[in-house]
Amino acid sequence: PFHDTSGKLRLAYHYWNAPYTNYPAYPACEANDSCTTQGQRRMAVDYLEVTSGGVRVTRTPPIRPPVQSLDPACPSGTVPPSGFRDVTAGSAHARAIDCVAWWELTGGTTAGRYSPTEPVTRGQMATFVARMLRASDAGLAPGEPGQFSDVPPGAPHQENIDALASAGVVGGRSDGTYDPGASVTRAQMATFLVRAYELITGSEMSVARDWFPDDERHTAHETAINKAATAGLSGGRADGSYGPGLSVTRAQMASFLARTLAALVEEGRADLPA
Repeated sequence: PFHDTSGKLRLAYHYWNAPYTNYPAYPACEANDSCTTQGQRRMAVDYLEVTSGGVRVTRTPPIRPPVQSLDPACPSGTVPPSGFRDVTAGSAHARAIDCVAWWELTGGTTAGRYSPTEPVTRGQMATFVARMLRASDAGLAPGEPGQFSDVPPGAPHQENIDALASAGVVGGRSDGTYDPGASVTRAQMATFLVRAYELITGSEMSVARDWFPDDERHTAHETAINKAATAGLSGGRADGSYGPGLSVTRAQMASFLARTLAALVEEGRADLPA
């Protein structure tokens, strides 16, 4: 197995020309060295796709969701480097990190550091999304404080958590808590982004198809996952899965946010930073 240059998971393997399972004795073939129709082993290079039943080998590339270009929100030559020392130039999420820093959605974790591999907490997610809403034409009104028993006034991210809760973008747990220190999963991230996007645009996002085979157990978030994929906000993983239970890293979060900003700019719902 290997990843090709487009990031798709491929499998190179030998196979026998059907119905053969071994090298047959065929003197005429051997005499003129033209054994093209007999049971000689061949080389195949096919695609691997994760399905609900396991892994499937297929000759056709798996259908992947579209991925929103960052260009509308982060025009080339316009976005200055973020200056984070722990973000490698040219890495997979570097441009998105520069973009969200330019939009002032993040200032990093400490001076000169973004901590790209650290997981995003539910509290941090609220601040990321709240800042995105404020950067859009919709804005974000202050929320009613004290909505969650574990997010008292003055707690980190409290104002943004309460504002998003009042706007219907985030919700708490059945016991009345928000759990701000817990890591955000990829499933939860899709729901937060879709609710924010629909709040900004005032319309429901469409679903083109069921994009991923591994989100059926996350029924509360499955529709949002497919909405985000249809809009190009989340392209899934290289093997065709979504990984709904995996934590979102800060680097990945930058890409999700930058794609969302790009889609909002294209729809005329947000203007580039001055």
